[in-house]
Amino acid sequence: MFPELDPATSWSDDVLSVDRPDLDLGYDLGGLVLVLVPSLFAWRNVFVKAAEPWAPVLRYPARGAGAVWHTGAPAPDLAPVLGRARATLLAELATPATTTSLARRTATAPAGVSAHLARLATAGLVTRWRAGRQVFYVRTARGDALLGPD
Repeated sequence: MFPELDPATSWSDDVLSVDRPDLDLGYDLGGLVLVLVPSLFAWRNVFVKAAEPWAPVLRYPARGAGAVWHTGAPAPDLAPVLGRARATLLAELATPATTTSLARRTATAPAGVSAHLARLATAGLVTRWRAGRQVFYVRTARGDALLGPD
């Protein structure tokens, strides 16, 4: 698994090794837990933080990080059909989001976002699921088709 995170990393006998020209270290974990943290800011290389008394942390480049800032092609103008608020919410739901996060991102009242999401769900354009106390929404295949290709 470690070479997949970074070819310079390896694990053997409770020792994490990082072999790079600027950093050639071995971390003897001595039975400690190693915390793996994907990071958008650890691009190209892994970073290790080992400070007593905390568990050592290996930060590694998150997969798909290059797509985070990609906005893709502009969505078709669905505002005349769906209304500006619903069209905006549908475009925002390429990745799962809660009502609260959508309200912040779109500068819309949470109650209004909730009402619009209920209509989009009734139309089969978004789906929702509960994770603990939060409800997440995401576009369905039908919603994706309505927006067109990225």
